[in-house]
Amino acid sequence: LLSSTTVSFGGAKSRAQAQAAAMTAQQQAEAAQAQNQALAQRAAQLESQLAELHATKTERGMVVTIGDVLFATNQANLTPNGMSTLRKLAEVMQQNPERTVLVEGFTDSTGSSSYNQDLSQRRANAVATALGSMGVERQRIATRAYGEAFPVAGNDTAANRQMNRRVEIVLSNDNAPIPQRTAGR
Repeated sequence: LLSSTTVSFGGAKSRAQAQAAAMTAQQQAEAAQAQNQALAQRAAQLESQLAELHATKTERGMVVTIGDVLFATNQANLTPNGMSTLRKLAEVMQQNPERTVLVEGFTDSTGSSSYNQDLSQRRANAVATALGSMGVERQRIATRAYGEAFPVAGNDTAANRQMNRRVEIVLSNDNAPIPQRTAGR
């Protein structure tokens, strides 16, 4: 008789453990579902913000281009419109602390190669400094100057040269490193 009571008590204990395990599993599933919903909402918000910045999805990450019109001619100073674009990007960066940016400077082929290299670096630095002053941690920002390399148009007309004078800001895919630029990208 004693042994059947023990078995019965052991069975109740097993049922209680099973119920507790089921409850824990359900709570974990609900937490995972809530986390997935939050991530999906954050991804949708990021996509909307990047669309507003006219970002282009590439294998290197999302690319925001700041054209020559957002800099004073032959200068590295951002115009008010350029600063407005960067404020939006800084907001995206603050909401996505796992992401980094690579600021790439470019020029047209007018002038000496060394001058163009220097100007493209100064423009990239100006963008990096502005993002830093807007609250983006400096260790999340890298710069690279390409001068007249990687043109997006021929340098044969004023309109084409203007398209080549730009800064491209590459926003990393999550916390992945941003691949080096190669010919054609």
